Amino acid sequence: MTYTNQISYDAELAYRQQSIRRATAADRLARQVRRRRPRRMDSIHN
Repeated sequence: MTYTNQISYDAELAYRQQSIRRATAADRLARQVRRRRPRRMDSIHN
């Protein structure tokens, strides 16, 4: 593997970790919002 390939690989790895972290944070936020909402929101889905 060449030097530039190593750099791009590291960048891709960092980007993937960042996107995963962002997804988990958004999921956690959505879960908090869902918990805070009243039950009438659930009745729409059911």
